[in-house]
Amino acid sequence: MADGVIFSRTSPDDERVRLLIDAGFPFVSHGRTDFPGHAYVDYDNAAFAYAGVKRLHAKGRRRLSVILPEEGYTFTHHLREGIARGVAETGMSVEFVSGTNIEDGAEAIRAATMTRIAKGTPPDAYLCAGDSVALAVMAGITDAGQTIGTDADVVTKQMSGIFSLVRPRVDVINEDITLAGLQMAQLLLRQIQGEPAETLQILQAPEILF
Repeated sequence: MADGVIFSRTSPDDERVRLLIDAGFPFVSHGRTDFPGHAYVDYDNAAFAYAGVKRLHAKGRRRLSVILPEEGYTFTHHLREGIARGVAETGMSVEFVSGTNIEDGAEAIRAATMTRIAKGTPPDAYLCAGDSVALAVMAGITDAGQTIGTDADVVTKQMSGIFSLVRPRVDVINEDITLAGLQMAQLLLRQIQGEPAETLQILQAPEILF
C-alpha cells in the first residue's frame, strides 16, 4: 500500500526501525536511533543545548532549569549530553524539573515554573526545547512576580518563528522543521530509487540567532 515510510519521535532502540530494517522496507526517520546505517534527518539537539548553556552563562547566569522531553526519546539523551558538556565547562548548576515534561500542557509547565520559584533560590536561567515550552515558562516567571532579563534569562529553540514577536525578547536558536520535511521526502525517494540507506543521513546544525 506504500513504497516507503516517514516517521518521527524516535527512541534509541526503536521497534519501528528494527521492523523496517528486517523487512528491507524503505523509510526515513526524523531522529536518530542506536541502529546503524538507516536513513534519517535529525537536528543536533546536543549542539543546541550546549550553545544555550554557554549563552546563559555569558549573560551572568549560574542556576539553570530545564524541562526535558520524556526519557524514552533519543533527542532527550542528546539534550542531556549538550547540557552536561555546557555545565561542565561553565560551572553552572542545573536542575531538571521533575513531574512534568515538554509533552505536558502549557498550564502544567507554567504551574511547575511558578512552584519552583516559590520554593526559594530560584533558577536564573531557563533552557527551553521548544516554542510552546518557552511561552509557558515565561508566563510562569512573570506570574511569579519575576522579570525576564533582570531576575532570569531564557534561551529557547524556535520552530515557528513566533519569537520575533514575543516581548520581552529572549535569545533564540532555530530548528527548520519545514526543511526537515523536505529533506526526509527527498531521502526517501532516493532510497526507493536504490541508493543505500547508510548514505542518506542528514544532521541539521542549529541556527544561532544571537
